[in-house]
Amino acid sequence: MAIFDFLSLSKKISDLGAEIRGRRTDLEKLRRERDLIAAAPLSKSDAVQALHRRIDTEGARYMKTFSASLRAMVLGGNPDRDTAILTATPPNTTPTPLSMEAGICLAFADQMKAAASRTVEAMEWPAGAMDHRTKTERLAKLDSQIGSIESELAALVRSARDAGVSV
Repeated sequence: MAIFDFLSLSKKISDLGAEIRGRRTDLEKLRRERDLIAAAPLSKSDAVQALHRRIDTEGARYMKTFSASLRAMVLGGNPDRDTAILTATPPNTTPTPLSMEAGICLAFADQMKAAASRTVEAMEWPAGAMDHRTKTERLAKLDSQIGSIESELAALVRSARDAGVSV
C-alpha cells in the first residue's frame, strides 16, 4: 500500500494560496494606480485647448444668430434699423450674459484665446497633471489588466473551491 504524500499536497495548497494572495495584491495595486490616474488634473495644454474650443464653438454659434439679425436688416432695406452687434438674439428673446459671452467670443476670439493662454500659463498648476490622451490610454490599459487579473483570480478561486479548498 502506497503512503499518500500529504507534504506534497500541503505544498500545492500553500502555493495556490500564495498565488491567489499575490494576484489579489496585484489587483489592489492596479486599482489604486487607476484611481490616481482617473483623479489626475488636466494638463495645461489640454486646458488651453478646451478654452480655445469653447471660444470657437460659442463664436460660431453666435455667428448664426448675428447673421440672421443682420439678414433681417439687409432684407428690410433699411440701413438705419437697429442691429445689435454683441447682443443679437433670436426674435422674442432677451440677451443673457451667456449670449453676450458668445458675441464677445465672435468679436474678440483672438484676444480671448491669447488671454486664456496667458492665464493658464501664469497659474500655479496642480501636481500630477496629465495629458488627457495619455490619461485615457493609461486608463484603458489598466482596465484591461484589471479585467484580466479579475478573470484569472476568479478561475483560481473557482478551481480551489471545486477541489474543496477554502481560499
